[in-house]
Amino acid sequence: MSTTEKLKSRFPDLNFVKPIEVKNHPRYKPYNVDFKPEHVVLPKGHAKENGRRKMLVDSVVDRDTKIPLRDGLHVYGDIFRPASSDEVKVPAVICWSPYGKSSISIDMAWHRSGVPKDWTSGYETFEGLDPADWCRRGYAVVNVDARGTQFSEGTYFFWGQQEAEDIYDTIDFLSKQPWCNGSVCMGGNSYLAKAQVNYASKQSHPALKALAPWEGFTDIYRQLFRRGGFAMHNVFAAGYQWAVAGKHEVEDINKMIQSHPLFDEYWADKYDDVSKINVPLYVLASFNNPFHVQGSFDTFRHAGSTKKWMRVHSSFEIGRASCRERVWIKCR
Repeated sequence: MSTTEKLKSRFPDLNFVKPIEVKNHPRYKPYNVDFKPEHVVLPKGHAKENGRRKMLVDSVVDRDTKIPLRDGLHVYGDIFRPASSDEVKVPAVICWSPYGKSSISIDMAWHRSGVPKDWTSGYETFEGLDPADWCRRGYAVVNVDARGTQFSEGTYFFWGQQEAEDIYDTIDFLSKQPWCNGSVCMGGNSYLAKAQVNYASKQSHPALKALAPWEGFTDIYRQLFRRGGFAMHNVFAAGYQWAVAGKHEVEDINKMIQSHPLFDEYWADKYDDVSKINVPLYVLASFNNPFHVQGSFDTFRHAGSTKKWMRVHSSFEIGRASCRERVWIKCR
């Protein structure tokens, strides 16, 4: 029995909704997203469009790369890497997201969160790393569409055991690619941060060398959806699940918020025991984010990592906006 089947059996009241397909979704439709596996060369100086940041080294992108999962299904990722990685292997940085690896970007944020357009290449996934910058640094950036989102297969769950296992399988796959030196990291903000902490609190892979969760959660019951037991951010929750585009089914988190008012086994599957994290961490945190304050500090304070750093700032979502972040943990 697969993990998806086990979860459905374990929680018989678990409901699912049919997401809007990418081609019809109002949030994705303007980007003309299509499934198109291809190998594309991005020479140094290439710009996606006028006014965008240019590629700083000769790079390549393998679009819609098929990544196998243990239950026989697949997720898909866009792999950006320096062209030199055909000869000199590089580490990979995973940006794991349900938002679309080639669609939603910081352009949708109000005034781009204060980030000038020429700071970003337009190839970055929402809340993730910019390949133009990180290919120059000698990394591959792998933007992965989570299970059940965009064109990836299967049932989409909001974090929990299923997503942790999928990330493990992705790390294993990437670490064995001919361009990879065997080292894998993860980075990103908000959902992307939670995905990292969720994974590392439940799974461990020798290829994973470091995490960079820039403002996330460790307990979505207490920190996001039901603080003090009261339903919170109801409009956000309802809209959140419908923001996912795909072909299969999406966990009805909004219904579960209402039907599981107390912390129980359902919420425990999505809780992160960060004391089990044992890889180096670079955490971002702030005091003024309505979602991420407690989770960010909780991750830093209680993670079992012997090497961990935290940067605390005074601005909202600087993890998303500071696209020229210059601090990183070596994962070579």
